[in-house]
Amino acid sequence: MGKRQRQERERQRKAKRYFRAVVITLTAIFVVSIFVYIALSNNNTSTSSTDSIKVAKNSDGSLAVPVSELGPGLNYIDYGYERSILALTDAEGVVRTAYNTCLECYLSGNAHYTLSNSQLTCRACGNSYSVDGLGTPSWGGCQPVSIPPEYREDNEDEIVFPSKLLAFAEDMFSQWNNGEFDTSLQYYVYMQ
Repeated sequence: MGKRQRQERERQRKAKRYFRAVVITLTAIFVVSIFVYIALSNNNTSTSSTDSIKVAKNSDGSLAVPVSELGPGLNYIDYGYERSILALTDAEGVVRTAYNTCLECYLSGNAHYTLSNSQLTCRACGNSYSVDGLGTPSWGGCQPVSIPPEYREDNEDEIVFPSKLLAFAEDMFSQWNNGEFDTSLQYYVYMQ
């Protein structure tokens, strides 16, 4: 066997080893990616509730949500209106609430939030916000439309949204449907 043939065989062996290394590396990346995806999926489902709490308005038009019905993670309160209410109990036991929509993405019809790792993420635009801002009097942008505790009339067993607040919000959203975004829930306190 000549020198040229030995060099050619050595080159072919190196090419085979290189090919095997590439295949093994890509397979390992693929397997790790699957495990990461599964881990993140499990993490999302453990911190986020997918069930809605269905509650009917009271005869006076208010909405009382039993605290006992609030599960861990993000709760969606469905009371028959097109916009559900988000509720999340923080580490101190304070229930933070907001409408499940925002100013920026409202007209897209897909401005709804999911929870992952203490971050609320808008399904319409993908922006994320800390749950610490939920239920605070912050306003504007792609933040959920907050319903601060002082806007509610809670008691020991229930989170209570007064009829005046719900009517104000419904009127506000009807204005938003027409592209008029001047009214916010911040003005609710001035209307009382």
